[in-house]
Amino acid sequence: MLIDIDTLQKYQFNIPLDNVENVNYYNGLIASASSIITNYVGFEFEPTEYTEYIDEIKGGKYIVVKRVPVISITEIQVNGETYTGEYSLDNKTGIIRFNTALVEDDDVKITYAAGYESVPVDIQYACVELVQYLKKRMSNSLVGESSKNIDGGNINIETSTPLNVIHICNRYRWKGVCV
Repeated sequence: MLIDIDTLQKYQFNIPLDNVENVNYYNGLIASASSIITNYVGFEFEPTEYTEYIDEIKGGKYIVVKRVPVISITEIQVNGETYTGEYSLDNKTGIIRFNTALVEDDDVKITYAAGYESVPVDIQYACVELVQYLKKRMSNSLVGESSKNIDGGNINIETSTPLNVIHICNRYRWKGVCV
């Protein structure tokens, strides 16, 4: 999860921690908000190990992994053998540049860790905002409604993710890299 209850407490959420139902409720909201953000941006923020298989090498000197930022490369195998040649890595884009070109028919397996050593503060804030939004939607009996008639007037109910959450997440959304 991107945040915990202690983080919510820092943002003025009054959560009685002695009430198990409340703690479970907020943990559920945190899990939902974390999942929504992670799915939207397309990767896990916490350090995670990935393995990718590339069977079509274009240009021979470059490979781009799908998950960024790359923390470290554990192993590169070419045709089942550990690659011992030199390469450089652009952690932010996931571009691996080989000093010696690979052949188009080479099968490459890359094992690496990607994510952040700690969840960025703005993503934590976005998660708090999303928890607040989800709580409001759940607590006002507004689930599934887009408008409501109150005292003879009609009000529209916000049903989309708050724009500030989307703006923050867009900075991290994986857009792919072409080389």
